[in-house]
Amino acid sequence: MDFAALADALENEDVTVLILCSPHNPTGRVWTHTELEEIAHLARANDVTVIADEIHADVVHEGFEHIPFAAVSEDATSRTITLSSASKSFNLAGVQTSWAMIENAELRAAYERELEAWGFHFANCLGYRAVEIAYTEASAWLEGLLELIARNDKVSREFFAERFPEVAIAPLEGTFLQWIDFRPLGLDERELTRLHDREAHVFFEHGRNFGAPGFERLNLGTPTRVLEEALVRLAEAHGR
Repeated sequence: MDFAALADALENEDVTVLILCSPHNPTGRVWTHTELEEIAHLARANDVTVIADEIHADVVHEGFEHIPFAAVSEDATSRTITLSSASKSFNLAGVQTSWAMIENAELRAAYERELEAWGFHFANCLGYRAVEIAYTEASAWLEGLLELIARNDKVSREFFAERFPEVAIAPLEGTFLQWIDFRPLGLDERELTRLHDREAHVFFEHGRNFGAPGFERLNLGTPTRVLEEALVRLAEAHGR
């Protein structure tokens, strides 16, 4: 994380909110306690509210630990809105249920007033029950998901090492998303997109959508056989 750039951005008097993605999408980073402490320090120094998007908090891989930003310090607790959902970890996006955790009573009241103004003042009853079941009875699903992601991560890395040795893949600490740097291939963004979308029919989330042309985001949350087929088509499209 570029803390110097973050500090400069937060010093702008028009900035009142910092949105923190933790674990980070698309890079797969799981922020360390030290990094979160530095963010908390900057948030306090500039008196900004922190909206912590922790939707991938359940999808953290072996050797890493998700630390809720609100748990870093008392001050962080008082200025944080933590947002999450079971949609990533339990494939429940279709029930359209998410939640916000806000310890600060004044901040929570302001949040609730805004929800009322938009008409979002009740929970989806089916979604509520689905989330309850997920977190009380479906631990085996999550364990299986983490095993699948680890296996697919290995399959993908071995494939790229053999067929695209110049391409770099960021270490996967959390999430089910690989962040792949295709820039060493020397292709411009338009040609890279054409090859992947129209020739390989492998539909990445393109890096330009994240301000990083030349990168691609690969979703590993799929059956391994589907991933392997997609990788073969990708190599064929590149003539590898």
